[in-house]
Amino acid sequence: MILFKYCSGLHILATGSLKFAPPNTFNDPFEFAMNVDASGVTKEELKAYLKSSDDMFEGWWQKAERDMPRSTARTVYDDTLDHIVEDALVHFPENVIQEQENSCNRSSDWWAVTCFSERRDSCLMWSHYADRHRGIVIEFDSQHLPFNGMKAF
Repeated sequence: MILFKYCSGLHILATGSLKFAPPNTFNDPFEFAMNVDASGVTKEELKAYLKSSDDMFEGWWQKAERDMPRSTARTVYDDTLDHIVEDALVHFPENVIQEQENSCNRSSDWWAVTCFSERRDSCLMWSHYADRHRGIVIEFDSQHLPFNGMKAF
């Protein structure tokens, strides 16, 4: 597949590298926003998720029982999971909204993004990403690095 990168061209041509940006630097606040419909989540599903998620346990342990040894904390967590789920369900709608609002900032701690297009003739892309029609579009073949998963040595 052929992909196109709209840009001013200077950075890519001068350095031979692509610029990646964290999502919270995008000019469109909805571009990387998470949208969750949690209306159908049941108590059993939430409990199964919390029981199987090491990240959720780690977060609980750090907030609630940090002085307790990890193995003991895991037992307490598993034993009190019904109470944790009941409490979580009470606050679930507001927690989902808060997570949606924070998702872009949290994602930006881990990810950076660059964008490509399958079209080389998009007026909108030329105006927004190619220095207001003064830039260039560079063609990339996804059969080659960095798209094919191989490492360059």
